[in-house]
Amino acid sequence: MGRMADRTRRALVGVAASVAVLAVALGLPSLLGSGRQDTARPRVVPTPPSTRPTTTPAAGTAAPATTRTPTGAGTPAIRPPFAVGVVHTTVVDPSRPTPARGPTRASPYRTLPLTVRYPVAGAAGADESADAPSLAGHFPLVVFAHGFALADATYPRFLHDLAAEGFVVADPELPLSSSARPGPAIGGDEVEQARDLAFVADVMLDRGTRPAPLAALALAPPIAAAGHSDGGVTAAGLAGNACCADPRVGAAVILSGALAHFPGGWFTSVSPPLLAVHGDADEVNPLSSSVGVYQAARPPKMLVAVRGGSHIGAFEDDQRRPAVTRLVADFLRAYLERDAAAAARLTDDAGTPGVLDLLAAER
Repeated sequence: MGRMADRTRRALVGVAASVAVLAVALGLPSLLGSGRQDTARPRVVPTPPSTRPTTTPAAGTAAPATTRTPTGAGTPAIRPPFAVGVVHTTVVDPSRPTPARGPTRASPYRTLPLTVRYPVAGAAGADESADAPSLAGHFPLVVFAHGFALADATYPRFLHDLAAEGFVVADPELPLSSSARPGPAIGGDEVEQARDLAFVADVMLDRGTRPAPLAALALAPPIAAAGHSDGGVTAAGLAGNACCADPRVGAAVILSGALAHFPGGWFTSVSPPLLAVHGDADEVNPLSSSVGVYQAARPPKMLVAVRGGSHIGAFEDDQRRPAVTRLVADFLRAYLERDAAAAARLTDDAGTPGVLDLLAAER
C-alpha cells in the first residue's frame, strides 16, 4: 500500500512548488502554505470459442444527473441514485501466466476473481442485490484497480455509490497485489495489472462472456479506467502509457496515484480526460504524486485535493465520500457521455466547501 511513498517523496519540494504555481496561475485556492498538512497497449486478441474467457457466477447523495431511459416501449425515464446489484464471478485470461505467490503456485493463466456492481430496479439504498438482473439500457463501464495489499473490500461504499450513480463498476482482485488472495502481496506487477483491466473490459463488453445477470446492459466504449494508490498507477498505465494505453479508455480517474513502473512514455500517443484526486492528509503517498500525474497529462484534466483526507478515508469516510463520488460521477458523465450539464457542474463539484479544493484544471 505504501510502496509509492519513497519514490515520490524525493520530488515533493519541487513538485509542491509547481502546484502553487498552477493554482496561482489559474486563480484557484492553494493548499500549500496554508498551514494544513499536504502531503498502443498490445490489444487483447479475442480467443476462439473453445478458449474464451470463462465466467463462473457465485451465489451470493449526489447532484441531479443524466436521465436514463431503459429500453422497452413505454418504459419511463429514471434518474440516479439507483438500487445496486452485485455479481461475484471469476474470469480467466488463458493468454498470460501468473508467477507464484506464497502458497499459490505459478500458473499459465491469469485468474481474476471479479466483483461487478451495477444499477438494478428498486429503491436506492445501502444494500446490494446479489445476481439481480441489471436494468436494460446503456450505462458506462468503469474498470477499477485496487491498491497494493488492498482489495475490493477496501472500497465498498465508494464503489457502491458510483454504481448507484449509473455506472457498471468492474473490480478484479489482482493476482499478485490483492490482500484477498493467499500469500503476501507482491508489487511491481502494474503492467500486467493494466492488461488485467483491459481483459476485464473485453469480458464485460462482450455479451457472450459477461455474467448472465448483466445481459440486458448495452455496454460499449468509451470506458473509464480508475484506480487507487498502486491501482491508480495501473489505471494511469491503461489510460496513457505508450506500452499499454487502451484506445477504448475515454476518461481516467486516478485516486492517490502516481506515474511509475511502466516502460513507455506517459500521455505521448493518447491522453484521455483525466481527474486526479488526492487526500491532503494522505499518510502513505504524498500529494506530489498526483501533481506529477496532472502535470504529465494533456487537457482536459483536473487536480483536486480532499481536505483532511487520509489514504483510504478520503474516498470511504462518510464526511468526504459523497462529494468525491459526485465529482467523479459528473466527470465521467461529462467525458464518457458528453453530458454538458455534468460538465458545467465540475468546477462547483471540485470546490465543495470544507471538503474538496480544486488545485488546477485545464479544459
